[in-house]
Amino acid sequence: MAGKMRRSEASTSKSSNSRGEIVVVDWGRCRSSCGYCKSAGRTSISHGLWARSITVDDYQDLLDRGWRRSGCFLYKPEMEKTCCPSYTIRLRASDFVPSKEQLRVLRRMQRLLDGTLDVKKAVEVVDDADISKGKCSCACHEVSSSGTKESLSAKNEEKNRAEHIVNYLSDQVDKAIHSCAESGEFPCNIQLPNASVKQVSQAKRKLLVGAEELMYSSNIAFQIVATIRRVQAAERVMRHDAENDTVSPKVIAEKLAASLSQLTETSGFSISACNGHINFYTSTTQASSSEGAQIVIGSKESLQVVKEKPAV
Repeated sequence: MAGKMRRSEASTSKSSNSRGEIVVVDWGRCRSSCGYCKSAGRTSISHGLWARSITVDDYQDLLDRGWRRSGCFLYKPEMEKTCCPSYTIRLRASDFVPSKEQLRVLRRMQRLLDGTLDVKKAVEVVDDADISKGKCSCACHEVSSSGTKESLSAKNEEKNRAEHIVNYLSDQVDKAIHSCAESGEFPCNIQLPNASVKQVSQAKRKLLVGAEELMYSSNIAFQIVATIRRVQAAERVMRHDAENDTVSPKVIAEKLAASLSQLTETSGFSISACNGHINFYTSTTQASSSEGAQIVIGSKESLQVVKEKPAV
């Protein structure tokens, strides 16, 4: 029945249950790679249907019988033969017990739907309370507002400074990639991806304790390896050669880090390769000095070192 149109058993009883009919295409047994055990072979086995039209009730019946859905494709795993049987846990909705906060929100929502909730009155009460605070409250708000503006301005300035650094480092990594391609270390007959350097979050920095602090990192080596492997795989298929994969992100990252060694003197960052990543470090004393951290701002032509004022 694979590939043929057919109607489900539920659709034949249109007059009795008023569900309407459903139209599906029987795809038969389907084999694919497993997303759970990451098997190399097609060990995930299921029976598939392509739904052209299906009612909600019939779809619910399929779910109750162990069927699953991916877009318009319905499938039921063959539990005895598939590598990772998946089971559905059904919970009874009647066993749910709402909390006090959920009940309060539910009652408020019901009053709003019934039209008995006076929203304007609640707003007026808040406005009266604000007016009663007097001029002192207004002055406090003005001070708070000015402090907030200064804080936002400082954050925007810091964000722009970090973006300048990221753009500069990305350009330098791109130059290193082109240099390696011209010297023959990378294939020059393929389109290599553009580099992307990202700032390391404060949470990840806290996990790394040492004399230097990781500030920026790039995973461009993994993207380069993926591009080279795709091209080499296509060439092997055309030549009917056996697989011979010798490219690794670790080697690529080490070559790029060596090519970027001159940045240490101009930017103040120390650069190293670690497990395929290109990391940019700065000393912890420089990053957390009480006098202010030195931030590198650069463009394609030059670098400028600026000392950031300490936060008050």
